[in-house]
Amino acid sequence: THGGFENWLGQVDVRRYFRTSQQAAIALRALGYVSEGSRPRAIQLAGSWMLRGYPRYSLSGTHAWLANAEWRFPMANFVTVGFPFGAVRFPPVRAALFVDGGQAWNRGEYTDRVLGSFGLGVRTSLVPGFVLRLDVGRRFAVGASEESPLERAYYRRRFVDLFFGYDY
Repeated sequence: THGGFENWLGQVDVRRYFRTSQQAAIALRALGYVSEGSRPRAIQLAGSWMLRGYPRYSLSGTHAWLANAEWRFPMANFVTVGFPFGAVRFPPVRAALFVDGGQAWNRGEYTDRVLGSFGLGVRTSLVPGFVLRLDVGRRFAVGASEESPLERAYYRRRFVDLFFGYDY
């Protein structure tokens, strides 16, 4: 583009972990994103890594913020299943109570509606650094004063999400 800037972006991603016991912890995450210029770049805020319970690519914008909180605790330290040829021992199974909230918008299109979700997740580490996670929860919206019945039904829908990837 002839040496000109088409866009700029700034992103902050802060994560903190606090032990509540020897095997349990609270995980907190805050994300802020802004992109401006003649061709700003949008961020996808929905999906398993961001705002759980919303379909991926359903929530995007050039300005966004996100907050996640989880209380992670053990469900079973190990699971062993006996077979005629021997026992198979599976890795620990952990659970998490979670709440997520965030907004995404484009310049000039800001609304005060905050989308979120809460629920229970069950996870196990199959390969070091990666987890298999099953989240069950419910979506919510705060500050949506002029919601239609169809929007209200969408934003309060229950969800089940199966995910394989890294854990924040």
